Amino acid sequence: MAEEDIEIDYRPVRKAVILDLVQLQKEQLLERVAAIRMAEQPIFLNWAEGIVFIAIPASSDISEVDENITKGVVYFAGITYSLMPKYQSFLQYGTDKIPVIDQSNYAVYRSIAKWIRNRATAVAGQ
Repeated sequence: MAEEDIEIDYRPVRKAVILDLVQLQKEQLLERVAAIRMAEQPIFLNWAEGIVFIAIPASSDISEVDENITKGVVYFAGITYSLMPKYQSFLQYGTDKIPVIDQSNYAVYRSIAKWIRNRATAVAGQ
């Protein structure tokens, strides 16, 4: 098949569904990440809009996820986050340097981080 015969169908994300949302102090978040890394699982932190977070995608074998993915809906089984106003490329936890990826240019993560920040601000103001 020639390259010009390949059809591209772009379906951008239109909605993010977060099934579980947990706010931690930054030290607690780093502790969790370090534990995962000790089990030799690759993991890094995301950062956007003053929020540092781990985003765990939902399993695609859940029928609702499978049905809606083509409609531009992305599902996250959980997001664990902490406030971190300024971006840092690494965070230190003990002897472990945990990479932090600046996701400011990724519309989905930027939108999620804004939503989390606004929600955290509203909850703090109650």
